[in-house]
Amino acid sequence: MWLNSQFFQHIFGYEALEDIYESLQNDDHTEVVMKLHEKLKHAPFEWHLEKKSVEKSDACRRQGNDAFKSHSYCQALIFYNRALCYAPKNSRSLILAYSNRSALLYELKEFKDALKDIKMCYQLGCPDDLVQKLKIREEKCYQTKRVNDFTESLHKIAASSHTLLTLGPSPSNEIPCASKMVKLDTSGVRPKVVASENIDVGTVVALETPFVNTFNSDLDAYRACYHCMKTSLNLIPCNNCCLVMFCAENCEKESLQTTTFFIRLPADFCIYMLYLAPRALVKFALRNGMKHL
Repeated sequence: MWLNSQFFQHIFGYEALEDIYESLQNDDHTEVVMKLHEKLKHAPFEWHLEKKSVEKSDACRRQGNDAFKSHSYCQALIFYNRALCYAPKNSRSLILAYSNRSALLYELKEFKDALKDIKMCYQLGCPDDLVQKLKIREEKCYQTKRVNDFTESLHKIAASSHTLLTLGPSPSNEIPCASKMVKLDTSGVRPKVVASENIDVGTVVALETPFVNTFNSDLDAYRACYHCMKTSLNLIPCNNCCLVMFCAENCEKESLQTTTFFIRLPADFCIYMLYLAPRALVKFALRNGMKHL
């Protein structure tokens, strides 16, 4: 169980963990959430809260330019996305990062995505010295009209697990996320899911959206949306931190409702996996009306 991990013993102390564990025995887990929230406010580690910085944004963008020139396109994309994350809202650095990423996407023949970044530059109030360069790139994108069908199909697959996995013949009335090929057996001491018919190897019998999720590494934060985990070449930076990105504004809004209390911590704590449990508790509490946390 997550409460037994050395990480949480270090953060809370053994006695506090015992107190929290006792609260878990009750049907009402709101007390657990409140205790976790109180302990986390006084936890003995530094929160990883970097401020937006023009200097850091420009430095990341220059690193992206170097990677671009050496044809290290994956690294260039990561650096440009970092530049976007560090750039203050409505700053010239933000526009330059979008502009440079559009150049990278154009080079990769991802013309639709390049046009999205160019459009973003215009919306942010692109300075006159960049307008002409972007206009030329925009015209080339429209004139070429060549979209790599293979990579586009990969993006669609990565964007939805349902494209990769298809649920069995028909949904179950007992288990919404499962197929009718399985059923709930409550005849024993504990309920269990059993097969209701012969199931071929490789058949998907259940497909459910995770209640909470997290990244495995820092780099993933610059490759996929922090909220829905969809990969995208046009990620937008979080307005409140320099750590994560989103595929759309609605994902950012939904994420802020459930992740305000659990920002990313130093990687040496392996926080991405260990923090899922308390994050799930808080999300559960918020869904049940505990907005005052």
